[in-house]
Amino acid sequence: MKRYFLFLFVLITLFSCKETITTSTNDSMDKNEAKPVFISDNFLSINELQSKLHSIANNETTSVVFIGTEKIIKQRYMDPFDFFFKSPWDWDDRMPQPKEREFKQSGLGSGVIYFKKGKEYFIITNNHVVEDVDKIKVTVDQKKFYDAKLVGSDPKVDIAVIRIETNDNLQVAKFGDSDKVRVGNFVIAIGNPFGLYGTMTFGIVSALGRTDIGSDKLNLTNFIQTDAAINPGNSGGPLINLDGEVIGINTMIYSQSGGNIGIGFAVPVNIAKKTADQLIDKGKVEHGYLGIYFQELTEESIKTLDLKDIEYGMLVNSVFENSPAEKAGIKTGDIIIELNGKTLKKASDLALTIGNSKPGTKINLTIIREGRKLSVDVILGVRDEEKIAQDNSEKGGNILEGYGIELTELNNNLRDKYNIPSYLTGALITRVYQNSKAFASGLREGDLIFKINNRNIKSVSDVEKILKDSNSGNYFFIFRNGREIIVMM
Repeated sequence: MKRYFLFLFVLITLFSCKETITTSTNDSMDKNEAKPVFISDNFLSINELQSKLHSIANNETTSVVFIGTEKIIKQRYMDPFDFFFKSPWDWDDRMPQPKEREFKQSGLGSGVIYFKKGKEYFIITNNHVVEDVDKIKVTVDQKKFYDAKLVGSDPKVDIAVIRIETNDNLQVAKFGDSDKVRVGNFVIAIGNPFGLYGTMTFGIVSALGRTDIGSDKLNLTNFIQTDAAINPGNSGGPLINLDGEVIGINTMIYSQSGGNIGIGFAVPVNIAKKTADQLIDKGKVEHGYLGIYFQELTEESIKTLDLKDIEYGMLVNSVFENSPAEKAGIKTGDIIIELNGKTLKKASDLALTIGNSKPGTKINLTIIREGRKLSVDVILGVRDEEKIAQDNSEKGGNILEGYGIELTELNNNLRDKYNIPSYLTGALITRVYQNSKAFASGLREGDLIFKINNRNIKSVSDVEKILKDSNSGNYFFIFRNGREIIVMM
């Protein structure tokens, strides 16, 4: 009986609370004329989302291709048995001679059909999928197989175009506008991870404008970051929005295990399309060239250089001879704070805009020189890699590929800046690329490499020579803030 009255009491209490809450809410809505949280015209129900995903799975997967590659690797080796089967009368001939053997190295990736011209279909993929391979095979819908040829590639944005020729009617993908992509947008990745054809994963855009992602080379891309699962084999496949439009080309993952951990990156489709169009029209891509060596200002460098009323910008370390920058009157020591009216707070803000502009483009730079603000117009030239490498060697901006650092020759100004004693010689690190091997090892700007594997360093060329002759596992002797440390890379 007691339980009955207790149950009745709880029901009455809950009913009273519900009435009170309802009345209070209605009064509040009447007074403030509150609007619904969701607008029915824009609200996407779970069923509608499911329907869109089904539609993409059914209609867009056939525009994604499987790419298989083959590369012939030649390897030299010594056969010890040669010694016993040579003529005993000729000791010189008895010495074993190196032989060469070949074996095939297979690779896999994905691609997306860009457009059709006559019997030819042009397919966008990543440069690293087809770089230096001898054969390219394309599979469509698991039942159509084609030999493909490389049209052209651009390592700086990791985009390549291949083509196939067929009378078959293949589906061309729909391409969207990556400039309209926002963080939080739903996206779908389609590709062939680990050779599993037509795999589809779902996620969101996690971030935009990612740069210097796990690369020790110049990369002219602002990556789209996504948590849609991307794994080896997805490279070159599309990142798609809910309208079924390609908005990115999946390129890499950030992972210590080699598998997906929810951090993947895609080249924005606007950059991919612009690159593909140039590759199809010219067979190559021409990048804009300014002709300066610069560094991003930091709080420390602003304080060291005693720069008044400057919070950001790019310090011009040197101007290359006969470059567009020199012809426009830019000088060493200038601080570039704006490009075409847009503020420059990161090094990539300047490098990406210049690199992705066509040669001949006119740009406007706002610079600070000796406390005065100046406006300078520059006509961009053509980026010549050989000339830039030569200029970098002369001016001191060598990129040490494979390690992710830039080096310069040591001089008196740098000795004073980093408190390096006069008895030490070496090569100074001027930049460490984020997520590179050097970055992971703890190296930083201002470190002096004075010895490698107990061999003294006197110049940047010494570093390059020693590392060229060595395979891996090198010991770098570093001087930093009055202390010596050893780093193995």
